[in-house]
Amino acid sequence: MRKAEATTVGNEFYSPMLRALENAKGRRECPEFTDEHFLQAGIGRCLDDVRSGRDWVQKAMAIFDLDITVDRFFTSLKSDRRLELVGNVADIVRSEVDETAPASDDPFAEHAELDGFAIYAADGHFHGTSAHEELIVGKRYPVGHFFGMNLRTQTMNHLDVARPKAKREHDITALKRLEADALRMGEPTGQKVILAYDPAIYDFDQWRRWKQSKGIYVVTRMKEPS
Repeated sequence: MRKAEATTVGNEFYSPMLRALENAKGRRECPEFTDEHFLQAGIGRCLDDVRSGRDWVQKAMAIFDLDITVDRFFTSLKSDRRLELVGNVADIVRSEVDETAPASDDPFAEHAELDGFAIYAADGHFHGTSAHEELIVGKRYPVGHFFGMNLRTQTMNHLDVARPKAKREHDITALKRLEADALRMGEPTGQKVILAYDPAIYDFDQWRRWKQSKGIYVVTRMKEPS
């Protein structure tokens, strides 16, 4: 696989991803649309100001000269192998940043009472509903994702996708559905974890179970009186 030379802004930006790809599980040689171009296209789609995936593909072909077509892009998005590859590459990049982040950049370093705690925030994010979504009990729901952020290093990780059944999945329902280990964000056994969330996480019994079984301490704001 070609290694990017860190001589341009683009190469410097993509270099952590390319290093992770070299060590990722599930890599495969795909001459028509390489794993490298697939990952670059996905990042570009998220960052660029475009209205749709098709809009992005046309721009990528015309301006960025990426070897991509509409069919290749959307077919690749359905690949279980490439979905797993994206997660593996993201985990490698996140681990590298967490391990190398300077202690001086930790905004909580000056608070000695937080020594010994891993500190995370999490939240859900929902896209606008597209015409391509499958109907669930006669209605289309927006795609929702749940993310966690390491507040000491600013790295993020993907927790899960919302799974609506008869209505949009509420945040606390999704968090309960996840294994508690997922909310520890990969922290080792014995490490205490603070998890900050908005008031959608209110469930005192669940907080107690997370604290007692997994060392997760929930922090949130008081709900406004209804």
